[in-house]
Amino acid sequence: MNLYFAGYSTDKEIFKTNATHLLESYLLFRQKDYVRWHSERKILDKILFLDSGAFSAFTQGKVINLDEYIDYIKKNEKYISVYAGLDVISDWKGTRKNIEYMEACGLNPLPTFHFGSPIDELERLIDKYDYIALGGLVPYSKDIIKLKKWLDICFNVIIKKNKKRKNNIKVHGFGVSAFWAWQRYPFYSVDATSWLMGGKFRRLIKFEGGKFKAYSKRSSERTIELMDCHDLHYVEINRNNIKEYLKGAEYVTRLWENRGIFY
Repeated sequence: MNLYFAGYSTDKEIFKTNATHLLESYLLFRQKDYVRWHSERKILDKILFLDSGAFSAFTQGKVINLDEYIDYIKKNEKYISVYAGLDVISDWKGTRKNIEYMEACGLNPLPTFHFGSPIDELERLIDKYDYIALGGLVPYSKDIIKLKKWLDICFNVIIKKNKKRKNNIKVHGFGVSAFWAWQRYPFYSVDATSWLMGGKFRRLIKFEGGKFKAYSKRSSERTIELMDCHDLHYVEINRNNIKEYLKGAEYVTRLWENRGIFY
């Protein structure tokens, strides 16, 4: 499973780790010189995923111009490995229209199926594309019962469709950082900002025995290593946590391979 680290534009320490997959938002980058910004940080060779930032724009009352988004992608397409379509929040028909417009302009955006959309639309996407995304999940991240019920429905459709395909469809989970979800569903890729929380709340993450464990100053386990972490700068904690998240992603990759899922 490919784990894209999102939110890295605010944390330079990620450039000093072995993280290879990075996700960024067009909403934040649209005023930047894409090539120059990444060249200065020596990460132009990373696997870069450009999200439209539609959800953030929606919540902030901002507008993303579709033609400007298309022009930005075309200008920097050589360096962008994956780019998402421009979603219309709570409007699956509008989202589909934007995807088709981008395709008519010569692009191949990643289409997204949103929480609550008609299952017929998911089936259509699976029949047409080799790589799709599931989105609109973050607002339900704390309602595990509702999220699990929805993802069960989606992946039941995906798995049935896969049996009729030559290759398994690749699925990206926007904002899916929960380890239980990684183990329950065969995601090809996910993205997360949760690695940033370690530095923010001074929590050291460890992946041990097939599980993530978070240690804070209140933790009962007071090893020298864990005690010392509270004297570290937050970026050093983040750097450690990135490495641990990568261990978890590698564990999940092997887990699904043992279950017969290969990409």
